[in-house]
Formats: sequence, structure tokens, C-alpha cells
Amino acid sequence: MSGETYKILIADDEYWCREKLIHMIDWKEYGLILQRPAQNGEEVLQRLKENPPDILITDIRMPYISGIEL
Repeated sequence: MSGETYKILIADDEYWCREKLIHMIDWKEYGLILQRPAQNGEEVLQRLKENPPDILITDIRMPYISGIEL
């Protein structure tokens, strides 16, 4: 690993999907910092302005703004 860290944002409107993604990977092992997950597309847009992630993992079907529209 090069020692670089990358910020990851997970966005999904379903609680259990978010939780599964959060816990299924040892993010730190890969030099990744997991940000607090988002529940919908509008929340993601706000986070992009405040503290943009390097990688976004998003559900396609979410309320307000879909993953594709993001």
C-alpha cells in the first residue's frame, strides 16, 4: 500500500444495506476512511459540498435523487 488514504461515502436509503456494506469490508486495511453514511441523494449532495469523498458507493434507487442522477 502506498500509504495514501481515501475517503469512502456509502449512500443507501435502506438501513440494513448500509450496515452490511459498512461491516463487510475492513476499510482501514485498504487505507480507506469510511465517512458517516448517507440515507438519500439530497444528503449526498450536501456532503459533497462539505467534505467530498474520494469514492462514492451509492444505491441507484433512492428517494429525492437517484444514484444515477448523482
